[in-house]
Amino acid sequence: VLSAFLVFEVCVGIFQPCGGVLRSKVIPDKLQGSVMNMFRIPLNSLVVVGTLLTDYYPARFVFGVITVWMLIGACLQVVVIRALAQGGAPGETERKKVQ
Repeated sequence: VLSAFLVFEVCVGIFQPCGGVLRSKVIPDKLQGSVMNMFRIPLNSLVVVGTLLTDYYPARFVFGVITVWMLIGACLQVVVIRALAQGGAPGETERKKVQ
């Protein structure tokens, strides 16, 4: 259980800087606050569901579910990174015009 917790914390620690870099490339600066607040609703929903799962299922199963959620998130980040590498960020041309 301790090793699963440590792996989870490492994943969360890696996610924060990656999220910041992707945010700065994908979301225009003036919309960042609004867009990020919209993403907090599903994130908080996942936290509530994960917490409630511990009332009905053993801890090992709940860690498995959370691990799957983290892997799905990692895969989606890879998809976004590849899309950015191929076509560039949607707001990138706006930023270049402003500079």
